[in-house]
Amino acid sequence: MKIYLLIMPLLFSPVLTHGDQLRLRNGDLINGTQSSLDGEVLIWNSSIFGEISIPRDQIVGIQSDSDSSLLANNVRETRTNSNRMQNFFANAARFIDSVTNTTGNVDLSIRTRSGNTEQENYSARSELVWGRSARQHKLDLDYNFESSNSKTVAKETHSLYQFNIALGTRWFANSQVDYTQDDFRRIDQRIRYGLGIGYHLRNNGNTSLSSTIGAHYSDEELVNSDDRQSIGWRMSTELKHDFDDSNLSFFLKHYMHGSFKYTSDLDSDFSVGTRYHLSPQLTTSISWDWTFDKEPASTISRHDRKWKIGVGFVW
Repeated sequence: MKIYLLIMPLLFSPVLTHGDQLRLRNGDLINGTQSSLDGEVLIWNSSIFGEISIPRDQIVGIQSDSDSSLLANNVRETRTNSNRMQNFFANAARFIDSVTNTTGNVDLSIRTRSGNTEQENYSARSELVWGRSARQHKLDLDYNFESSNSKTVAKETHSLYQFNIALGTRWFANSQVDYTQDDFRRIDQRIRYGLGIGYHLRNNGNTSLSSTIGAHYSDEELVNSDDRQSIGWRMSTELKHDFDDSNLSFFLKHYMHGSFKYTSDLDSDFSVGTRYHLSPQLTTSISWDWTFDKEPASTISRHDRKWKIGVGFVW
């Protein structure tokens, strides 16, 4: 009884408004309002039973109608804001589609290092894909900054434009131009022009798998050395799978470039991750990236591993 005398005043001391609900130990719920409260008995004014006396040791608690209304209002407000956001992105997608007459997606991501020896690493990437029917465009912009012992060891910018055109239900032609600049590498600047052919190994409702192979012309500006030009090769593989009855998808990407003339000119990029659709237009993703560069900047390992998180918009 002493425990109840300590606890119950904290539960029932506020003045309760119309429409409160009294919960008893036997499971009964009685709507009404509190009339009075003493050390042993609660006087409850019920809209059905009138004024009744209830021993305090039979009472579990009282829920205020104002608290329930506040909770319901918060839920409705959250749903309203969520619907407004979804409508905003849906309208934006329809606007872009009406203006450009294309479908596509844009992804923004940041990365952090999980391997290598650099103390600091800042990396940001944007990817834009758009097209219609048999034609598809892709634009990648990538910035990477790295430092070791408060000294900058890498500051790289990379851009890539790619264009695919279908040659049938499975085959497609591929062309691309990419540019890289890094003042801390032996290769200060590089531009590549490439042509290739690709094949859709699988392309059904849930899974798409494609592979591309081709050749490129490379023009490189080297630090403290003559410029060099060469013909090289490139290959890529992309896999995407959407899980049934889920907003979750899995993706894998692998790219590799090499030179026929200079065996040291070799780089590869591998990425695997998942993407979740927060709405039909808004996505979030997390992935693990592994890169290999046979001619990296000084003090940087050839192998590099990074975690990447991002958000995306689909239209």
